[in-house]
Amino acid sequence: MNNYLLETDDFVALKKEIEKIIKSSNFEDATRSTYDISEISLEKPLEDLDTYSFLSSKKVIIINSIESINQELEESNLKHLYKYLENSNPDNLLFICAKKLNNTLKVTKELKKRANFKQIELNPENYVKN
Repeated sequence: MNNYLLETDDFVALKKEIEKIIKSSNFEDATRSTYDISEISLEKPLEDLDTYSFLSSKKVIIINSIESINQELEESNLKHLYKYLENSNPDNLLFICAKKLNNTLKVTKELKKRANFKQIELNPENYVKN
């Protein structure tokens, strides 16, 4: 399953974890797209997930700030995302990222059921000056 739900407020640790997963999944040469749900609708990354890539057979899609999604306005897009997660494209590597997830929300429960969930701890070593 190439779908990950990552939770952390440590941007550097998040970036390192994504790179580690990309490398271990052999997606280093894949095209990459990043979306911020606090700025755009979930519709854009869903279109990207549903579209085959022209330049490369593999794609990495990163969706940031999923915790800021408006569940009522995005209800049909969320259903589309859940459906995608049930039958995802093996040529796509999907990261859904959040600083802090609310475990009482339906969206959090559904994503945790359908994606590999990983909580990334703050790593002080990322900020040590040499």
